[in-house]
Amino acid sequence: MCIRDRVSTQSTWGFFKQGFMVEIKDEVALEKLLTKKAVSIYKKTTPPEILIKGLTGNENVKALKCWCVNMNPQLTLGVLKPNTTLFELQIDRNFFGDAGCESVGNLLKENKGIRHLILDHNNIGKLGCQYIADGLLKNTTITRLEMSSNKVGDEGCQVLSQLLDVTTTLECLSLGGNGIGDIGAEHLASSLGKNISLKMLHLWCNKIGDKGAEKIASALRVNNKLTEMTLYMLSLIHISEPTRPLYISYAVFCLKKK
Repeated sequence: MCIRDRVSTQSTWGFFKQGFMVEIKDEVALEKLLTKKAVSIYKKTTPPEILIKGLTGNENVKALKCWCVNMNPQLTLGVLKPNTTLFELQIDRNFFGDAGCESVGNLLKENKGIRHLILDHNNIGKLGCQYIADGLLKNTTITRLEMSSNKVGDEGCQVLSQLLDVTTTLECLSLGGNGIGDIGAEHLASSLGKNISLKMLHLWCNKIGDKGAEKIASALRVNNKLTEMTLYMLSLIHISEPTRPLYISYAVFCLKKK
């Protein structure tokens, strides 16, 4: 059991060693790329219609990363609904906001293959969290959800904590850099007392203070599933000096005693 001081990356990056990060400008180049197990596409100059056509019916790609791509979430994610071979989907720095999350939620309701979903840097707020949570309520395959560097905040945390109350499949949740404060931490702490599947919770670079840290530390005493937390930058600023050792040490103690 451990509390880490930095982010633990356990995505399927091994796949990407077999693929390429390239800028696609024509169908021939994309068709060749999509024969790989892992594909990483970047830059907004990649025509969305070429990406949509290439992904339609594709059964080769197991890990797909779209980084700064000018994508149409509704059409691009729509063609992935029947896909059963894609293991990891990473949509990073596409900034599609809450509106794009509606398409993500619809994908989650129908897709039966994706295990890891990474949605970092996409301006996702409370409404986007609701779309994603609604999709996950009908999904039995997603085990890892990463939503770092978005706009989840305390209200989005409340939505996701309601999901944690009932989900039995999600094992990792990453919410680093989301402006989460004590209220959001309290919501998550409440869920930690009920959740039976979560093993990793990443909360680095948020605004959790004394009260929120105390709630999380207390929740770890009764939670017997969580094995890893990331607290990088959590205790350096927002938790006051006198209480910092108490709550963090207590959290470490609760994990180590299991």
